[in-house]
Amino acid sequence: AVDGPPSGGSPSGGSSSTGSSSGSSSPGPSSSGGGSSSGGGSSSGGGSSSGGGSPAPVDTTAGAPSGSAVQTAIAAAKSQRGLPYSWGGGNSRGPSYGIPPDTAIFGFDCSGLTEYAYAQAGIAIGGTSREQYWRFRHSTVAASDLQPGDLVFWGSDSSYTSIYHVALYIGGGQVVHAPQSGDVVRTTSMWYGKDYFGAVRPTG
Repeated sequence: AVDGPPSGGSPSGGSSSTGSSSGSSSPGPSSSGGGSSSGGGSSSGGGSSSGGGSPAPVDTTAGAPSGSAVQTAIAAAKSQRGLPYSWGGGNSRGPSYGIPPDTAIFGFDCSGLTEYAYAQAGIAIGGTSREQYWRFRHSTVAASDLQPGDLVFWGSDSSYTSIYHVALYIGGGQVVHAPQSGDVVRTTSMWYGKDYFGAVRPTG
């Protein structure tokens, strides 16, 4: 689980209530992420436009996973609140030690947390934020239609290969996520800003 920088340049979201908001992750089919989830492909491939570009996200209507799956994923993510952020840390099995500079920190990075959360509901979403977006790119969701369980992303431009952070929307204008090195998994208010990339609705 790695895509964005371990610290700095990570999303600075709304008020927090035990959560973090940073993130790393790397594209499934492409991207030059780092660490355990760095790699993940080359920014030129994966069905997206060559050169690491992919079409800008398009808002569509998507079917949601079962209510029980969503509640299981949300409960799993919330149960990790307070656990340290660890760049490259975490996977479908749970928290783990990260990659430099977080090799001594046992925890999650942003995409490791979301991968773990959905794995508890029996849904495989991929291990990096870019991969998670790419896997469900045909199930994008408009910002005005966010529902609990949606994955929300931030990136530096219109290509999915620029995605550097992912969070799990839990309803009520809040997300649970793992922010950046030095922070912890926490719940915060949802935020958008110029780097808001879009959202997808995972399907089993």
